[in-house]
Amino acid sequence: MYTTTSSKQEGGYTSVATQETDQINTPLETEVKPCLHTPTTTINMDQEAGGNNRGFDQFMLALLVFMLGSCMVYAIADSIMHRNDQILEHDFMVDKLEVPCSLLNVSNMQLNGNWNITMMVNNRSYKSKLTKDFYYENSVIIILYENNIISATTLPGFYQGINNTKLVDATFASEGIPTDEYVSGAISRSWNSKLPMFVNVKILGWVKYFPGEGWSEKCRMTISCWDVKLEFYPTTKDATILSGRGSQKCEVNIY
Repeated sequence: MYTTTSSKQEGGYTSVATQETDQINTPLETEVKPCLHTPTTTINMDQEAGGNNRGFDQFMLALLVFMLGSCMVYAIADSIMHRNDQILEHDFMVDKLEVPCSLLNVSNMQLNGNWNITMMVNNRSYKSKLTKDFYYENSVIIILYENNIISATTLPGFYQGINNTKLVDATFASEGIPTDEYVSGAISRSWNSKLPMFVNVKILGWVKYFPGEGWSEKCRMTISCWDVKLEFYPTTKDATILSGRGSQKCEVNIY
């Protein structure tokens, strides 16, 4: 491309043709700048999207774990509560407690003879999702005056079916049982005044139930019978019986 320039000389005009060089840029070329894409912006957007996805995945995972954990806790709690409800349907009562004291030495406070106790166990449950029978085993029965042990013996193991009542007998061999001063004082006062005496009866042991064919589970139990009323009264000239009947329902604790 050529351009024509005119210059004024003395004596006239001269015309000079010059060739445009590549160093001359058009105004358009000098104003337009290339678009620069910043990779930093693109990476940040990808990271933000990835972070959002990871946050959502973590939330869903935590929600799933929470739901599964809640289901497991509910199932375990329901099983334990139902088991305890079924066992707690069993009523324990002291049906009879007799102590022939033919040779009760008031001065030395030694109890002679055997203490005979009969426990009444009534299962009031009619249906059970876990088991049809309960088995009570390795149980110890204790007679206490307040917190002081008077006598103790083992209780025979027995099955307890649904909607069933059973009488369980136990005998305390109390030949010459010594008592401490506190207990002896209480017995002495009841003996001399022929006033009632109150004792506590406890059973500590295990109860077994059968969730499925061929296998079983068991848990601890504590049966507490508070304030069993006993009375001294003469049967012959040289004998008395320390006897109590009609105890209130005992407390049943399973753990």
